[in-house]
Amino acid sequence: MRAVVDCAAIQKKIKEMLKLAFLTGLLRQNLHFLLAMTENQAMQ
Repeated sequence: MRAVVDCAAIQKKIKEMLKLAFLTGLLRQNLHFLLAMTENQAMQ
């Protein structure tokens, strides 16, 4: 039983880490997009 619980806990941790990585990736993309937009506006 204990091994099953440990596996579930590990899977939960992995899912949380993947979610965090996904969110930080989205944030980075949005930041790059916003920076490009502001640079384009500044150049005009």
